[in-house]
Amino acid sequence: MERRKDYVDDGRLGSSGYLEWESLMKLLNKLPYRLAKSVVIIIGSGFILLGAWVI
Repeated sequence: MERRKDYVDDGRLGSSGYLEWESLMKLLNKLPYRLAKSVVIIIGSGFILLGAWVI
């Protein structure tokens, strides 16, 4: 992320109808870049492991 203001979301929470998605994005935007990247990788790995376990 080069400039923080390019990624700031000024929209109202809940305006798109996807409250969970908007809340997650607002949370990730508040975290430092490396921490947000780690959280996304952990969540993605969790989905992959869950899918492998279900299969």
